[in-house]
Amino acid sequence: MSSDSNNFRQKGAEDVITEQLQKVIDIKKERGEIEEDFKGEIVTFNTENVQEIAEKYNVPVESLIDPDTGDFSAEGSYLSDQGVILMSDKAAEGVLEHEGLHNYLNIALNKEENKDVVFSLANSLMEKMEKINPEAAEEIKNQLKKYEDDPNYTAQQVAEETLTFMRN
Repeated sequence: MSSDSNNFRQKGAEDVITEQLQKVIDIKKERGEIEEDFKGEIVTFNTENVQEIAEKYNVPVESLIDPDTGDFSAEGSYLSDQGVILMSDKAAEGVLEHEGLHNYLNIALNKEENKDVVFSLANSLMEKMEKINPEAAEEIKNQLKKYEDDPNYTAQQVAEETLTFMRN
């Protein structure tokens, strides 16, 4: 699929996710968790601007694009501390929605009193998926293994990924 048709397909989703992102930011501002001038955004990266995007948002280039192959390492990434969703210009259908769901989960699951809820939810969903569709459950587990092997991901973040995969 060309990046033009991909961008066209996701334009409606981007508007919805941008609205949702702003709602989360407004709630965090009300709670005093972020500064009043904090802005959220959806940013598209590609092979031409990946270095600039990585520097601007303080993320390793390798987390976005493989320097050896030029292939995208990630189609999307949610930077909760910055209120930013980074999207590859070649992202598959559903990636923007997946990253947008992280935005909502950030409110509910990242409060100190809720920090362990994500594990119960993830385990429960995975058990149900294994019963309903074992092949899909195995595919999700394979995807989660990438996060588990990444030292930048906490156990809580891996469990959160389980929830966002179930959305797809």
